[in-house]
Amino acid sequence: MKKIALMTIFPLLLASCTNLNTDTKTQDALRKQISELQTQNAWLLAENNALKTELQERWQKILCKDEPEWTPIITSLSSESWRVNSAITINWCNFEWFEGDKLAWIENENWAKWILYSESWSTAKQIKVTLKPALCLRDTSYSGEICDAYLNLVPWKYKIYVNPWGKMSNMIEFTIKGIDNL
Repeated sequence: MKKIALMTIFPLLLASCTNLNTDTKTQDALRKQISELQTQNAWLLAENNALKTELQERWQKILCKDEPEWTPIITSLSSESWRVNSAITINWCNFEWFEGDKLAWIENENWAKWILYSESWSTAKQIKVTLKPALCLRDTSYSGEICDAYLNLVPWKYKIYVNPWGKMSNMIEFTIKGIDNL
């Protein structure tokens, strides 16, 4: 049964990646298809690390052009579940940073959004962010203001994405399973 599923998912993933161009409407549709396939087939990828790695490598070859006009794509996360106070590594492509900004956003099912600032070693291909217990609801990095609007992360399902230059990436769902005390 699993072998059949493995053989059927791969052509579907590749079929969703044909006829690529930089047309925004096409990119948005493609990004949506990829996110849906990742969500629908998370069980399959979780059970087969070799397939997961192969699919990520192929997605990157097809979708990652690293051109400024292409929509950023999150290709993988370091895991699908974490705890508060743990770190996530986000891998992506097609990402042009504004003056070196490296940040991500997460949102919950009520569309509340939190900002995640990256660790200093982050690169143009990956960033590491920490799921702090209280995260700011807005970016205050340029204003110098102290954040006046926080929300607390709790164990739940969230989506993570990046949004450089107003070009939103695909959203990847992940789960916070608990809180690590520091």
